[in-house]
Amino acid sequence: MDGDEDFRRLVAVALGEIGGPGVAELLIPLLADEDECVRWVVALTLEEIGDPQAVEPLISVLKDEDVDVRWAAVHTLGTLGDPKAVMPLVSSLKDENREVRLATVEALGKIGDSRAVSPLIPLLNGEDEDVTWEATEALGTMGELAVEPLTHALEDDDAYVRWAAARALGKLGDSRAITPFLRALEDENEDVRKVAEVGLGMIGDTRVFDQLISLLEDEQWWLRQGAAEALGKIADSRAVRPLIPLLKDKDKDVRLAVVEALGRIGDLWAVKLLTLLLKDEDKDIHMAVVEALGKTGKSAGAGKQSS
Repeated sequence: MDGDEDFRRLVAVALGEIGGPGVAELLIPLLADEDECVRWVVALTLEEIGDPQAVEPLISVLKDEDVDVRWAAVHTLGTLGDPKAVMPLVSSLKDENREVRLATVEALGKIGDSRAVSPLIPLLNGEDEDVTWEATEALGTMGELAVEPLTHALEDDDAYVRWAAARALGKLGDSRAITPFLRALEDENEDVRKVAEVGLGMIGDTRVFDQLISLLEDEQWWLRQGAAEALGKIADSRAVRPLIPLLKDKDKDVRLAVVEALGRIGDLWAVKLLTLLLKDEDKDIHMAVVEALGKTGKSAGAGKQSS
């Protein structure tokens, strides 16, 4: 290994740890270094520094010959969150490398700019399940401009596309999706119907309360999680008892969703359960409980009481 290249990599890492004004200016020229490892280290280090002046130089690196460097540039641009990077990142959706494409979808989701909606819709086709999953996550951050194209996608011939569109719409929580979701409850595909039920719950539609309770026992963790989140949005205290078993769910995301739901419901039993959970040894669960109890301070007794 060349000693000079080794030295330049160490310098890049050290500058990143030092941080502060002017460090980005010192690192940016190294994005054109002849050694791909130096370029890779610099691209990732610029993420830690978080200086917006790195955006334009990183955009130019999206066409780097080295796949790891391109991946690092995409990842850092997503973290920096500058809208200037949106259209260059859209071009990276066609990168020859799958990992770069996957990172690009995630980066566009972090930025959350509606210009990415149309380019992301075709990725709901399920050809690559990981890419489709990230696309639904990303589209769920795009705001009201994503509602109409996702609604159209709910009528696609491909069940996987309908499923993904319904999931993204549920994340948006826009009331304009109520009618399309109600139609989707009659979909021939069971998974589409289930996601539509969760979506209606996320909007706060109480008509799907019983269906959401049933989904708490679904074998797929993301449906259990979604049902718990939706029940929290509905905030009906009848959900407290069915939510209790999921406090021991094997998936932590499900447990976190239950904690949040109990905080939203905020009735006496929910508060008592959350208080007991303050002893949970998992740091993330403990913090979620503290946050949920903070919400009950405003909403205690606000949940609809069971008769």
